[in-house]
Amino acid sequence: WRWRRHFDLYQAWVQQKYWEGSKIPRSSIPVYLCFEQIESMLPKILSAIFSDNPWFQAEPQGGTSARDARDVRDLLLQQMDQTRVREVLRRWLKSGLIHGNGIMQLSWMQKKTERSRYVSSFKQQFTTIGSLTGPPRQIPTGFQRVLEKRKYTDIQNRPELTNVLLYDFYIDPNCPAPDPQDARFAATRTLMAVDELDALRENEEFNIPPRDLLIQMAKMKSSSQGDVTASSIETARQGWFARDQDQSVDPGSKRVEVICYWTADRCVYVLDRKWVSYNQPNPYGFLPFYDFPYADVLGRFYALGMCDVLEGEQRFRTSLRNARVDEIALNIHRPMVKRRGVTVSPSQLRTKPGQVLEANDPQTDFVFPNPPNILQSAYIEDQYSTIEAQKITGMSDLAVLGTPSQGGNSAARTATGVGVQAQASFARI
Repeated sequence: WRWRRHFDLYQAWVQQKYWEGSKIPRSSIPVYLCFEQIESMLPKILSAIFSDNPWFQAEPQGGTSARDARDVRDLLLQQMDQTRVREVLRRWLKSGLIHGNGIMQLSWMQKKTERSRYVSSFKQQFTTIGSLTGPPRQIPTGFQRVLEKRKYTDIQNRPELTNVLLYDFYIDPNCPAPDPQDARFAATRTLMAVDELDALRENEEFNIPPRDLLIQMAKMKSSSQGDVTASSIETARQGWFARDQDQSVDPGSKRVEVICYWTADRCVYVLDRKWVSYNQPNPYGFLPFYDFPYADVLGRFYALGMCDVLEGEQRFRTSLRNARVDEIALNIHRPMVKRRGVTVSPSQLRTKPGQVLEANDPQTDFVFPNPPNILQSAYIEDQYSTIEAQKITGMSDLAVLGTPSQGGNSAARTATGVGVQAQASFARI
């Protein structure tokens, strides 16, 4: 339920309201406070990680040279580019900022694929001409393009980084810290295509069931709370999305539920919660998961995210802004008090341009009450809520835009004061 609420806050979805007893819509304007803070902090973190080129160092150890370290660094850079490390880290960080935890899995890819491709080449053309003084001769007349089909083997042997959705990651409930290495076990739930599982038959360590049974598993797969969470993202916006349903009629594209269970010394794959397809010692010797907690809570794995700490301010600003717009609407379309006994249709009582009302005594038959005016105090409360949100996350206007908050402060009058504030914001990040 927390993660479903986080999606509502990040997308700033506001349910449409109506004035009581009518179908006239009230103000339902969203306030993107969580979105603003998350999308402001995310590029700051990424730019800090990838600020240099290369963005990490490889130092030589005993018995190695600086040249060896440079070779290792270049190899790692190439492998990281193949794993799309920047995009993986971006999603990893974004999950941590939204939900409080971001999960990234490290694995090793060993894959051999037989491929065919056409190789273009040019073949010189000749023509034969006769000669009166000697034998016929061949002279070049041009080139002809030739396409030749060749087979080659594509071998991939490198590390791989993947994102794991938080609602598809299951951790030891007794894990005392946000570090997965402190847990006794962890598991992931994925939906793999039948073709992907069928390709694992060549690996002797896997016990893959027959293809027709895989297709049957795909048709009868179980759902999880993670599927409900993914569906609720669109349900809250009055849309529809069912992640566990296959949208392809191709049998090879049907998906089977795969649960991967990890301990420090064991790895087990279970298909459709019935069929153990892999049960081998853990080749890494540790749980291959890394967590990014935004604000950890002592004694437990799950941390607080920005949506948790900003929920109150966003809901307050949303209700305040919509109440303010409702007040403006009431000021523009003022209600009217009609003396009992005066016969006027309700549609004529609504204020509109060119309106004409007939009355014996206009001073007493129709009266417009004066609505309260609290607009000025509402603006002050809105600004105060913005400042409170910036104090919670550290993402102030000075750090994001390079300008101080509205209203100003005495520390922003000098270059030293501005520098101290900017340094404090970046220290928080």
